[in-house]
Amino acid sequence: MKLPSSAIAATSYDPMTRTLGVTYPSGVAYSYTDVPAHVAAAFDRAESKGAFLVKHIKGKYETVKAGDI
Repeated sequence: MKLPSSAIAATSYDPMTRTLGVTYPSGVAYSYTDVPAHVAAAFDRAESKGAFLVKHIKGKYETVKAGDI
């Protein structure tokens, strides 16, 4: 995915599992499951990834914190 915002250090998307990965500058990482490809693509294109994440992803998809698996 494109270079993330200052609020997000790294992102990834696995279309086979529909899992969106988000890593914050602190190093904490989360996986959002069952995210449709069109939502992941819109997130990638978003001018503000942090705002998009809050509005369209957080609270809408199951979230797993890395290390909690």
